[in-house]
Amino acid sequence: MKLTLAFAAALFCASPVLAHTGTLTYTLLHRVTRTMDGEEKVSPWFPRMLLTIPTTPQGMSLASSENFSSNLEFPEAYENALYQLKMVPGDARSYTDEENRQWIDRDAGFLSSVKLCQLLVPNTDVPLLDAVKIRLSNVPTSDSSPAHITSMAYVVEQDIKLDAQSCPIFDKDTQPVYPSTFGTDMRVMVPESAPIPELKDTTGDSSTTTGSEKESRPGTKMGKKDPPKNLVEFLQQYWMYILPVVVLFMLPSAVDVPEPPTRATDQSGVAQRVTPGPAAAAVRAKAK
Repeated sequence: MKLTLAFAAALFCASPVLAHTGTLTYTLLHRVTRTMDGEEKVSPWFPRMLLTIPTTPQGMSLASSENFSSNLEFPEAYENALYQLKMVPGDARSYTDEENRQWIDRDAGFLSSVKLCQLLVPNTDVPLLDAVKIRLSNVPTSDSSPAHITSMAYVVEQDIKLDAQSCPIFDKDTQPVYPSTFGTDMRVMVPESAPIPELKDTTGDSSTTTGSEKESRPGTKMGKKDPPKNLVEFLQQYWMYILPVVVLFMLPSAVDVPEPPTRATDQSGVAQRVTPGPAAAAVRAKAK
């Protein structure tokens, strides 16, 4: 049994009952469910392993996992079947009748499942590579509330291709079987803290500071841009206002401009003199 602890920070005790050890004890149960002719058949829960989960730096040396001799029988037909796991607190082998009703008979505890076909291996000498991922509520610190387990996920990590039904694909000459041993990897994880963003100082200082440090400096205006220092910076900052004006000037006029009148010309292109008629002569005579 492999044991991998993926911690982002130091952990402290998540249970007042186990404060002196800095660990939590859980039992991992497993069973098989099948759907046949519209009817669901469910096998009983059987203990698979005992997990000792560290919750403090002192408890890391006490992390362990213990396999049980399980009586769970896998069916030959794995179509429409699920392999389910449930993690319950304490050692389920020593449960009282009331604890059995509370944690085993009901849908209590942390549940996870995969298709039963994903457990198949080429032969019994090949262990099944799987993992139990346990996530805590928060990164424990001196100011935070006690951490507790929020979820459990079971995954099969075989390096093999899967078909459209998410079942492993074996060679034609291979007769897959259920594993006789499990190479289970237990992983305990906590959330990672988000990094503190760095803001650029616009007061002339080339160094970068956090938002709280910038607000404490006199004369610093958050969110205000520096005025442009040259034509390039001016265009980069105000191009969205200049571009519409330029486009308007480049658009063609919708009204035709009338052409000025031209003098009368003959077919040769030489201008001709027009002789006034009798009406024009009468007008001039009256004017005299």
